[in-house]
Amino acid sequence: MAQSFKLKVLTLITKLSDRDTYGSATEQLESIAAALDGATLPTFLSCILSTDSADKALVRKQCLRLLSLLSLLHANSLASFLPKILAYVTRRLRDLDSSIRSECVAAVSSLSAKVTKQPFSSAFLKPLSEAVFTEQDLNAQVGSALCLAAAIDSAADPDPGRLGRALVPRLERLVKSDAYKAKSAGLVVLGSVIGVGGVRGYNGINGLVKCLTGFLSNQDWAARKAAAEALGRLAIAERDAVAEFKTDCLKVFEARRFDKVKAAREVMNQMIEAWKQVPDVSDEASPPPRSQASSRDDATDGHTPPHGSRTRGVLTARSTPPPIRKRAPLKSGDKSKSPAMKKPLETSAVSNSSFTGHDDAGVKHRIDDEPHNKLMRPGTRRALFGKNSDDKTVMDSSANSTVVSQSVENHHHHGNHKECEDLTLIRSQLLQIEKQQSSLLDLLQRFIGSSQNGMQALESRVQGLEFSLDEISYDLAVSTGRMSNNAHGGASCCRIPGADFFSSKLWRKADAHNPTPRFSTSRGISSLAGMRPTAGGRKSSAETFNLDDCRLRLQHGGRRGLIVNPLAEIHDSRRGLAAAGQQ
Repeated sequence: MAQSFKLKVLTLITKLSDRDTYGSATEQLESIAAALDGATLPTFLSCILSTDSADKALVRKQCLRLLSLLSLLHANSLASFLPKILAYVTRRLRDLDSSIRSECVAAVSSLSAKVTKQPFSSAFLKPLSEAVFTEQDLNAQVGSALCLAAAIDSAADPDPGRLGRALVPRLERLVKSDAYKAKSAGLVVLGSVIGVGGVRGYNGINGLVKCLTGFLSNQDWAARKAAAEALGRLAIAERDAVAEFKTDCLKVFEARRFDKVKAAREVMNQMIEAWKQVPDVSDEASPPPRSQASSRDDATDGHTPPHGSRTRGVLTARSTPPPIRKRAPLKSGDKSKSPAMKKPLETSAVSNSSFTGHDDAGVKHRIDDEPHNKLMRPGTRRALFGKNSDDKTVMDSSANSTVVSQSVENHHHHGNHKECEDLTLIRSQLLQIEKQQSSLLDLLQRFIGSSQNGMQALESRVQGLEFSLDEISYDLAVSTGRMSNNAHGGASCCRIPGADFFSSKLWRKADAHNPTPRFSTSRGISSLAGMRPTAGGRKSSAETFNLDDCRLRLQHGGRRGLIVNPLAEIHDSRRGLAAAGQQ
């Protein structure tokens, strides 16, 4: 019976390698896995775990999925087979196919969540951590670390204390090592340990924060993302322990929040929001409480006040902070001072005379001093000018009002501190935006300069094209007989073209042999004018010649060219003078 069952399972596993029979074989294997009992479960597992790298990827992947299904269906029945299963998964982590490694992570996560019969440290932590710290292959390093992180996240009781002691110091050294290549996966494991509370009470929080902060500038975006996730979990799990690092860390985070990879950038923004929720060190600091016995000793040292005075002194000592008790009544000369000015906290002891009969005199002085009352807070005036004029009521009201005023001052102080931090962050963001704008402006200027250079080059080419067309038209006119080479041979003009003509790039290299070209007016002007259509009312071709189309002839090396000189304007009088001079 067992042999036939094993043969059936192996046959179905073989069918997984063929795409035509893959679907039916998968359904049959899943139905068999759902109907397994204590006698057939070991046989089924042995068939699945017998697959190796020689099998096709579909077979290896489906066997890992069957392990996840078995963990859901049979849970703690797999506890005795965990070592074999994890050894099989560890071998599959060396696979080159990333989808198979992902199935390994999913299988370990499912096993860790469902198989809870054995302790986590012995069932999962030991074999997976050994794989993390001993594997040399990159794929195995990444896969084993991700499997360990998935097991920690999915476990019902991962034993956080033992995790912190066993893993955190070793993981810090591992990710800092140059020989360890899967740094992003190691940081993921650190984040999982932090998330389950593995660093609670850990003495090396300072080194851990520095280690994670250093990876925010790593070249690998996956390492930056994993470090940001770990820091975010640290801010959530250990809010009080990392309060002293908040200010320095936020400065580093703000400088790294604009990551070029979207996934890392989103995680960094979430991390910054989590660290902003960490309380400040000033919020946690509070003055030490004073006991009733010490207050009574201070009030009765050297004096024995009446029973009412002793009661008032004790109430004042309980409700009023030391700086308020040490504060003296305002005088008329203090009107020029602003009531919003805050005095620094004083840590000296309270004098005994502040709780004796001088308190009554001070209260009466404050009630009678009308200018001083205008400078006092509204809560204090209401307390002093109440309907009940009893000394004890006045004393209690003034004490309560001073406590409220001191709490308001502390609140304003902390609010101002937070506002200063916000202004600092805004200023840094504005500076960064300004730098980006300046870089964009430089880029735009470079683009404009290149565009201008291109336009100038295009203009020079167009001018050269015009020159070539003029030369071709002249040669064509000469060849067809419309223009005579000897016509107006005596009429020459030494008009020099503009400066742009000499800087043209179309001069041939032969010009270097004769650097002094000879210029003359185009011969046969009347013949060239004859190429244009003439009306009946016009004069001869020489008289209808358009002076704006004056040409310059360049003779060099036996070649003739016709050049347009836009700067030269020939008038009739000058033309006649030039002709007379040539005669």
